[in-house]
Amino acid sequence: MYTDIGEKIKTLAKVLALIGIIGGFVLGLAMALVLGLAVMGLFYMIAIPLISWISSWILYGFGELITTNAEIAVNTRGFSNPPANYAPGPRPAYPPQQDTYTPPQPQQDFQGGHYPDAYKG
Repeated sequence: MYTDIGEKIKTLAKVLALIGIIGGFVLGLAMALVLGLAVMGLFYMIAIPLISWISSWILYGFGELITTNAEIAVNTRGFSNPPANYAPGPRPAYPPQQDTYTPPQPQQDFQGGHYPDAYKG
């Protein structure tokens, strides 16, 4: 029941899109012929199948994502553990970085670093 779920989601997207396309066309045709709402029926005949088709892309894309993720999991199984003879070795010694940062120097305000007497409270 839960095996190959990605393919089942993609099939569901196709079926729901087909139902929406046929249902929208039939609903629009019924509105136009039975109820006499030709403009509204034509709108439904165009809009509902188009919306159904476009919205099925999201569900189909989700199914594709699940399928692709399952394939990646199968293909990478066993690669998470390094071989027994794998030894990364010592890290290379890099020369220490020189500190090139110099903090900004305070600027002198007005008269040699002092505020004028007019600004004193």
